[in-house]
Amino acid sequence: MRDFVRRLLNFKSTFPKLLISYIILTSLILTVSTLVLYRGYKEQMIEQARNTSIKLANQADFYTKNTLNWAKSFAYQLYLDKDVYRLMFEPEADSEQAKTAVAKISQMPSLVTNIQSVYVYNNVTKTLYSSSGNSASYTEFNDQGIIAILRNAKENFSASLI
Repeated sequence: MRDFVRRLLNFKSTFPKLLISYIILTSLILTVSTLVLYRGYKEQMIEQARNTSIKLANQADFYTKNTLNWAKSFAYQLYLDKDVYRLMFEPEADSEQAKTAVAKISQMPSLVTNIQSVYVYNNVTKTLYSSSGNSASYTEFNDQGIIAILRNAKENFSASLI
C-alpha cells in the first residue's frame, strides 16, 4: 500500500507539492472565513434578538399604560356617578341607593375585560364594597390584599395590580 501511494504521489516532482499546498491553503482559507462569518452572523443574530426584545418590551409597556389609563378613565366615570359617590362619602347611604351603586360597581368587570375587581371604600363608615357584591367593615373584610393597598395609597383612586 505504501509503495502504491509513493508511486502515485511522487513528492520529488513539483506538481504534487503544489497540489497539496493548494489543498492545504484552500482548507485554511475556508476554515478562517467560515469562522469569521460565523462570528459575525452570531453577533448579528444576538443584536437582532436584543432589538426585537426591546421592541416587544416597549410595545408591552405602551399597551399596559394605555389599558391602565383606559381603565382609570372608565373607573373615574363610576367615581363621578352620584350613587357611587354617595356610597363613598355619605355617613348613611339609603339602602336603595346603596343597592344601585353596588350594582353599578358589580357591572364594571363584565364591561371592561381588563378589570377583574372594583373596590369602593367609605372612610366615614369604614365600609368596603367590592364588585363581587360583598361589603364589610374595614377590619372584617376578607381580602387583606386590598386592605394593604388602601393603607399605602397616596391617592383616592388606585389602579394597583393585586
